[in-house]
Amino acid sequence: ISGGGDNWVWLPSTQTVDDNQWHHLAYVWDRPTSHFYIDGVNTGGSYSSFDHDLNSSDENVYIGAGNDNGSIANHFDGNIFSVQIWNTALSQEQIQEGMYADLSGDEEGMAAYWNINKGDGTALTDVSENGNHGTIHGASWSEDAPAPPHEGPEWYVSTDGSDADNNGSEDLPFATIQAGIDAAEDGHTVYVSPGIYVENINF
Repeated sequence: ISGGGDNWVWLPSTQTVDDNQWHHLAYVWDRPTSHFYIDGVNTGGSYSSFDHDLNSSDENVYIGAGNDNGSIANHFDGNIFSVQIWNTALSQEQIQEGMYADLSGDEEGMAAYWNINKGDGTALTDVSENGNHGTIHGASWSEDAPAPPHEGPEWYVSTDGSDADNNGSEDLPFATIQAGIDAAEDGHTVYVSPGIYVENINF
């Protein structure tokens, strides 16, 4: 995230994320301290504060790139599913509760909510009541999206499923029986669709 002019700052986390999987990232700025959360877990460490006034109407806010005196640079190399900005410092519990929640945009403290999971063109709509609409520069829309969490007790496997992208639910089945077994707990059931599965099963 970057403001106008040359006032952007790097905020590297202490944890590296380069596994080509979806992750939930949260940066909480609560003067005088700030925290970085990856998948709802505080990564520890000390981070610089982001001193740009996001409420200023005189400057743009850039997400997924840096603004170096008017030149947009250092683009984020990856997919972004949604972006939220809150006007209050969320606790770790609040972050974990909202990671996979179906938010409406009118939650108390929600300053902006860009749901980037579908669309076309260059318009980016803020679905909060604040109308902070944006413009997409140099990015393209993708149908790739993170699977919501699934905890059973019923797990599904299909030859057209995916262990990497799906969560094992009926709508998003795994591709291997082993993935279903690994996800299941005592008392759970793994349903396997008809097909040919070539694998060594480890119970």
